[in-house]
Parts: sequence; C-alpha cells; structure tokens
Amino acid sequence: MYARFCHSRGFNCAQTNLGTGGEKYGLETIRASFPRYGDCMRIRCLCLLLTAQLVLAAGNASRGKYLVNEVAKCGDCHTPVASNGLDQQKWLKGTALPFQPLQPVPGWSSMAPDLTSTGPLWRGWGEVGIRKFLETGLDPSGHAPGPPMPAYKLRANDAGDMAAYLKTLK
Repeated sequence: MYARFCHSRGFNCAQTNLGTGGEKYGLETIRASFPRYGDCMRIRCLCLLLTAQLVLAAGNASRGKYLVNEVAKCGDCHTPVASNGLDQQKWLKGTALPFQPLQPVPGWSSMAPDLTSTGPLWRGWGEVGIRKFLETGLDPSGHAPGPPMPAYKLRANDAGDMAAYLKTLK
C-alpha cells in the first residue's frame, strides 16, 4: 500500500530499499529518492521509512508463536513432560531431555535450557543474541550448539518473529 502511494506521486520506493535492511537512511538517500520535494517533505518521508524499518525489525510475535510451537516444535525438548503431555504451566522453561543417544555422542547435552525471557539464556544473550543464534546457528561466542540442538539458519524475519514470541514468555 505504501509503495502504491509513493508510485502514484512519482516517488521511487525501490531506491530506498524499504524493508530490506540493506541501507542506512539519510537525507541524501531521501533527496535522491524524492527529487521533486523540499527537505521538509523529505524529512517526513525519512521518518516514515525509519518507522517502517522499526516495525519490520520488531518481529511478529503471533507468527513467531506458530514457528516456535508448530514448525520448530521447541516445546518437545524445552518443556517438561507432565502425566498428560507437555506441562503447559512450564512451557519452554527448560528441562532434562526425555531421551538419550544409544551410543555416546561427544558434546551431548542432557538438559534443554529455559527459552523464556526471564531465563538465564535471555539474561546472557538478550534478544539480539537469540535472533543471531537462530539466523546463524552460532551462539554469541561463535560456537555451534551441542547435540541434540540443531544449528538453525533461519531467515532474519523468521528469527525475529521467533525471538519476539519468546520475549513474551515469562
């Protein structure tokens, strides 16, 4: 919708890289993108673009909930098991893994950490660290996770959405 608004007024939104995160916005970029208008209008456009970038970077917690719970199935390892299935009161609070390898596996972790925003992982890594871990498969120190944790390499928006959801959990 915003692109339609811009193009109907002769603006070239493609020059601003809206939504790609690949370019820092400055007055020179806006001048090039909106040559017909004065600096006052250009600054308003800059503010609008920066707001859009912040919204895109914030992540969509409801989509993240779907990715965490239904796609990645994080609860299978990071939630304790109760008599009737996964313990919903301790959702993603970390637990001893309910399975072990048949043969010794170097670096195997018998515990899955608490993924909620109040857990030690969040206190140590923060939201940025969680996002980068999900994007790169490496922790903030540059190490891959030990088995059985997969080294995810997700798209930035997927990692952001998942981190936004995990941030809502206490």
